[in-house]
Formats: sequence, C-alpha cells, structure tokens
Amino acid sequence: MKVKLQIQATIDQLGSLCKTVESLQQSIMCTDRQMCEIILVLEELVANAILHGGGRVIEVELDKEWDELAITICDDGRPFDPTLASEVDTCRPLEDRCAGGLGIHLVKHYTDTLAYRREKDVNIVTLTKKI
Repeated sequence: MKVKLQIQATIDQLGSLCKTVESLQQSIMCTDRQMCEIILVLEELVANAILHGGGRVIEVELDKEWDELAITICDDGRPFDPTLASEVDTCRPLEDRCAGGLGIHLVKHYTDTLAYRREKDVNIVTLTKKI
C-alpha cells in the first residue's frame, strides 16, 4: 500500500492531513495505539515544517510493506535536520527545562528509524515504524 498526500504549508491544513491518514488505519493494518503514535509523529514533524520552515507545500508519503510503515515528509522550507536535535532530559522538572525539543523527542521515541537529507532545496525526512 502506498499513498501520497499533499497540503499547503498552513496550520489549518494539518487537521485534514491527520484525518486522511487516520482513515487509512485498516489499509495500514495497525492498532489504535499505533495509529495514535503515527498521528502524533506526523503532527509534530508537519507542524514544525509549517511553523518554522516557511515553505509553501508539504508532501507526505506512506508506504506499508509487510510489517513496516515508511513515512516520508518533504517540504520546501528552510533546512532543518530533526536527527540533530538535542536530546531532552525528561528526568528534569518541566520548570528546569529549556523550551522546545519535546516533539522531536517523541518522534524519535515512537519510530524505529529517522533519517534526514536535503535535495534541491527540499527537506526530506524519512521514518519507519514496525506495525
């Protein structure tokens, strides 16, 4: 199963993207919990691209083969490599932590692999998740 989706890089498009992905749960053959994790990861990465990237278009591809879901997110915004984000010390009290970074921490926690590359002014984030 392979699905390609495209949205304008505006925050009001994020909800419809997530609803479309949720509607694919049977095709992806994942549990409710896994779908919640997939949606959380998508929301974090796409929201970051929208709010901080300054691009115009975001493309999301979902590719399910056997027991693995691969998700590729492409945007034409400013370069940002989520694999280089600083680790968040989740043991420290919230009031002692620096703002930011928790979303990328959750992305890393809920995926099996996370990779980044930039090609021709396009950010390409690829992640996999065992289903």
